[in-house]
Amino acid sequence: MKRTKGEYGGFLPLEIPEQKGHLYSKYRNILSFNTIKAAIPILRRYLNIDTVHVPYYLCPNVIKELKSTFPNVVFFNIDENLLPILDDADNKLIYLVNYFGVMDKKIKKYIKNNPKSVFILDNAHSFYCKPILADNVFNLYSCKKFFGVPDGGFLITKDFIEKEWPATYSDEYSHYLVKSLEQGTNSVYLEKKEVDDRINRNYTGISVFSKKLLCGIDYDWIKNRRLTNFKVLDEAFSGINKIKCEKTSIPYLYPLNFGVNIKKELVSNKIYVPTLWAQCLVDDKNPFEKYLAENTILLPLDQRYDVNDMFYIVQVIKETVDYE
Repeated sequence: MKRTKGEYGGFLPLEIPEQKGHLYSKYRNILSFNTIKAAIPILRRYLNIDTVHVPYYLCPNVIKELKSTFPNVVFFNIDENLLPILDDADNKLIYLVNYFGVMDKKIKKYIKNNPKSVFILDNAHSFYCKPILADNVFNLYSCKKFFGVPDGGFLITKDFIEKEWPATYSDEYSHYLVKSLEQGTNSVYLEKKEVDDRINRNYTGISVFSKKLLCGIDYDWIKNRRLTNFKVLDEAFSGINKIKCEKTSIPYLYPLNFGVNIKKELVSNKIYVPTLWAQCLVDDKNPFEKYLAENTILLPLDQRYDVNDMFYIVQVIKETVDYE
């Protein structure tokens, strides 16, 4: 008989249900990192393209990585459908963002209509959007935005581009997750931000802890819970929401925009809504992106909550402002 474990005996470790793998384990050409930004230098080397076209409305840390990786970064605006405004979309490398996870079909249609361009498809907000396996599409996913893991990001491609990065260890920075389980996420907000900063400074493979956690997740249950919560919010607000959401969305957050900024009022009710992305708030040259950053209220709808929580959020908003 062969030895199958490095050690035997001692105390029991943290219990994590074992499954065969995570949601995307079946894909042959997948690379796992502690953050999806680690994929950008790899794609630069593989594609050997000097110029990338990037939206103004984008995470500043991603912009920073793109600027440090590509010799030329050309910015573009987005339209009311959150799609690129480009005079000519042919023969370009385009960093395409699936904003909020509510535009899967529009993204696929845009790529289909522009077959001569190459796309880095940022699905950080849409974990459940299946990868497009095409020669001109490179799919990025973020685990942390959908699940309680300390790190994790995927690059999924049609063809092999690089060997898998070795997994690393997160024991030095993952303790905040245990504390958040016992005391709530607000108690470790600053710690979590410090962990994010640490990961942004040091690209590695995905941690062993994250990989094990991801293999113990009930992905179908989470998908259905998010979809159910989304439907409650969209039924309440679709008539006034300037951001049109696809009805089958499994979003990161619900993007409510009716031209009024009530973020402070919601935070005072302990409904925490982030601003994406703050650099656009001071950018007068791009008024639509500034408008999105200022007035888009990103409502939580993740698996911690049920429909009663969604009805409560709807009630608070209705009591806060008369939008009808």
